[in-house]
Amino acid sequence: MDGYLFFDDVTPATRDGLFDLVEEELLSVAAVSVSGSAGAFAGYEAHDVRTAYATVEAVVDVVGRPAQRLLAVNPRKKLRAPRPGHRHIADDSTVAIALLPVPLSRAEEVAHVAIRVVGEDRIGVAVVLGGAGTVLVEVDGATLEELEGRLANVLAVAGMASADVMITVGGLGRGWGEAAQPSGAGAHASHAHDAQAHDAQAHDAEAHDVSGQDNHVNAEPSAQAQQAEAPPRAQYTGIEYPANG
Repeated sequence: MDGYLFFDDVTPATRDGLFDLVEEELLSVAAVSVSGSAGAFAGYEAHDVRTAYATVEAVVDVVGRPAQRLLAVNPRKKLRAPRPGHRHIADDSTVAIALLPVPLSRAEEVAHVAIRVVGEDRIGVAVVLGGAGTVLVEVDGATLEELEGRLANVLAVAGMASADVMITVGGLGRGWGEAAQPSGAGAHASHAHDAQAHDAQAHDAEAHDVSGQDNHVNAEPSAQAQQAEAPPRAQYTGIEYPANG
């Protein structure tokens, strides 16, 4: 399971402590705020609730008690996007971490629609318990304006005009991208396999005098994301939920 922490007050010592915990692999990701409702955000991985408790207590010993502690839950239908903290985010990208207080009964639906609207390669999302919201969203953009547009679409999907949002940039975080990579022995095996595959491809190309055959990575959003209609940026009412939630 994944756990997430929000901190209100952040000092340089807090920032350094969080980044050190990422380096020590106790935390998987951490970032400090430029603006918004929180001073810092951190994420970690745990095998069970007891491990999550021990991890949080270890963090508390280093940087103090967080304002919110969230645990991600597995939705009934798997989300088509990674959870927050598991995507690569460039140092110059602007990033928003939003906690949406939608009814728990609608949280999975909101998460799925937000992925379809924003694009599964441009959003991290998790259904969470234990805090002031039930859907945790991570979106990024090349510019603040691009970020604002994506965030507005997320809020429209959730049917709200505002939410708790922390704004930062990739360079003020640690672990973005690394968290999505395999670790430990599995990582070494994966790298060795990739190296062997690369050598075999190079040898085959030389033997057959073939050149220019580069691996192609599809950077375009999925067909599902392309077909989704994003609601107007100014339309913050979005989905209307029944009065009973």
